[in-house]
Amino acid sequence: MDRKRTYEELETRILELETEAAQRGKIEKSLMRERLFSESIMDSLPGIFYLIDEKGEHSRWNINLQGVSGYSAEEIAKMCPLDFFDETVKEEAARKIEEAFEKGRSTLEADFKIRSGKKIPFFFTGLRIPLDGRNYVAGMGIDITERKQAEERLLRSEREKAVILDNLAESVILQDTNFRILWANKAMAELCNLTSAQLVGANCNDVFKHDGEQCGERPVARAQQTGLVQEEEKVLHGGSLWKLRTIPIMDESGKITRILKVANEITKQKQAERELREHILFLQELIDSIPNPVYFKDTNGIYQGCNKAFEEFAFLPRSEIVGKTVYGIAPEAMAETFEKMDRQLLQQGGVQLFENRIQRPGCEGRNVIFSKATFSKSDGSTGGLIGVIIDITEQKRLEERLRQAQKMEAIGTLAGGIAHDFNNILGIITGYAEIAGFNIPEDSAARRSIGEVLKAAHRARDLVAQILAFSRKREQESKPLRVIPVLKEALRLLRSSLPATIEIRQKIDVPRGDDLVSADPTLIHQVLMNLSTNAAHSMRKQGGVLQISLSLDSLDTGDVGRPLELGRGQYLKLTVEDTGHGMDRATLDRIFDPYFTTKEPGEGTGLGLAVVHGIVKSHNGAITVHSELQKGTSFTVYLPSLGRDPASAEEAPGGIHPGREKILLVDDEEGLADSVMQMLEHLGYTVTATTSSVEALRLFSRQPEDFDLVITDYTMPKMTGVDLAEKLMEVRPDIPIILCTGFSERITEKKAKGMGIRMFALKPFTLRSIAKSVRAALEKDSG
Repeated sequence: MDRKRTYEELETRILELETEAAQRGKIEKSLMRERLFSESIMDSLPGIFYLIDEKGEHSRWNINLQGVSGYSAEEIAKMCPLDFFDETVKEEAARKIEEAFEKGRSTLEADFKIRSGKKIPFFFTGLRIPLDGRNYVAGMGIDITERKQAEERLLRSEREKAVILDNLAESVILQDTNFRILWANKAMAELCNLTSAQLVGANCNDVFKHDGEQCGERPVARAQQTGLVQEEEKVLHGGSLWKLRTIPIMDESGKITRILKVANEITKQKQAERELREHILFLQELIDSIPNPVYFKDTNGIYQGCNKAFEEFAFLPRSEIVGKTVYGIAPEAMAETFEKMDRQLLQQGGVQLFENRIQRPGCEGRNVIFSKATFSKSDGSTGGLIGVIIDITEQKRLEERLRQAQKMEAIGTLAGGIAHDFNNILGIITGYAEIAGFNIPEDSAARRSIGEVLKAAHRARDLVAQILAFSRKREQESKPLRVIPVLKEALRLLRSSLPATIEIRQKIDVPRGDDLVSADPTLIHQVLMNLSTNAAHSMRKQGGVLQISLSLDSLDTGDVGRPLELGRGQYLKLTVEDTGHGMDRATLDRIFDPYFTTKEPGEGTGLGLAVVHGIVKSHNGAITVHSELQKGTSFTVYLPSLGRDPASAEEAPGGIHPGREKILLVDDEEGLADSVMQMLEHLGYTVTATTSSVEALRLFSRQPEDFDLVITDYTMPKMTGVDLAEKLMEVRPDIPIILCTGFSERITEKKAKGMGIRMFALKPFTLRSIAKSVRAALEKDSG
């Protein structure tokens, strides 16, 4: 029984053991599966994973720990977790493990040292977990190399940004939408007399306040509404002027999260701008004061500015000139040429001068000089062109007047030379004609023929005098003058010069001797000729009548039509009328203006009527004009009358006075010397004649007391009459001398008398004129 029971108990125990073994196998398999599962999970984690037991040793780890560290599983099993840290952080790492056991969690950021000695930045997290009745720390490490690099880059970027912003001249702050300052650069801190740290966190309204307004409320509000940068100018610290820019910073949704404010002090800039504006205004006023047109253009030929004179020249306001090209200003026919010349000047540099004539529709043509030069910019490059336009129209007219004057001077010089020789010839003719008449009965035909010869010679003499007057070779002076002879002489010249289609009429309603005025004969002759030739010009195509009238007119202050400049009194009235084409009112208003003319170019200078007006005014007279288109023109000249000429009667032939004195006669023209000698001998004088001034000096020096009078020509070879007179007066200071000349610019009656010469006589001579001159010289001496 006992054995059977024992056997049964043994068999039961064996069954129990088999059951326990089967259950334990199942458990071990289950544990094995769980371990494999947990190891798979650990191995699949992105970082390293390990379990540290309470002894501080590795109990388990994932495959990444081996891969990262470079150690094998056997080597890791023999290592302490702290072996993966540098000596400098082992103590901190041990403390973090203890902290995880005690508090359940800890973190550590440290370098992880691998087998090669390289250190990799890791972020470790330790978590306490219970396992199999024991506590472990599950640690997981994440490689933060990229994060560290990103942080370093960010830090470096922040440092660079801080350096850049702190070295900006502009003052910069970053604030949130509640005006709280998040960051400020060095310039802004200095502006506020604070440090950047003191500014950060402060409210912008507590730091800044200007114009009674909280800091930037309006621009910030506008920036928030529009999302655009706002600009304003404000007076800030110390009264300086600042330009504030409010820049909104938005997130991805477009919401403003930050406000950047940039402040630039513009006090000096505004001062410079004001000074620049003042300088530009000064320069504009300066060039506006220049009478010549001035302009300047850029290198593209676009006008950048000009003065008032250029506006007038271009017939455009400045607003329509600036911004235009040369084609918009210059006459169309010249624009292309001007533009080409501008390009050439810009390429070659220097100065460009050229003359041109500008003719605009409906305007008087103008002669101008264009002076252009390049100007440089501050960097030395060509900035464009500056031009000056010089109007030389008046200069051209003056040059034309000068040429005309030179031509007249040449004519006068030629006329003077001809007059000298012609007067000698006339002297011979009149002399021998008068000598021939001495022996011919007065009632004979031959005597009448001789008289006609003398008349013709006298007319020739007067014609020479008129030529000399025309060429301005006689001294002009006012003296009592009878106008009728001057008028008749002018008519004789006109008849020979005007075409036959123009009829000349004269009407003289002045009693003989009542035509006396105070005037220069040359100027009165010029007045007559200018008025008459102008009248003739108006009739040159269809012909007509030219009438010259002379009358006396007594004017009273109340007379209708009396020229206002004339006072009460008697005037000689000279009228020149024509039946030409006449003039309109606009022309009448300008006829006395210098250079104004209705004639074609080359037909007149426009000086004729201006000269007439000046001459009449200088003689205290007046000139009026009346004209109607297609009905002719009438000019009336008023000259103050001197009344009757007491010496108007012709001198009687019996007025010739003979004499018995001895005369030395000197003239290089043998025929003239002989004729004058015969006339003097006919008058009773004893004459010694010679054609050599040297011989005359020898004769006089040998016996100076043998002569009572010396008559000498001025122009002679070897020794002039003046030189001879001086030498004669050295020998005998009281000797009377008559100096004769047909014409000379170098000697006048005033000069001759100033040298001590008794008389000055003009050739040719008549018996009466030579008798009068000789008698006057001798009687003055005797008196």
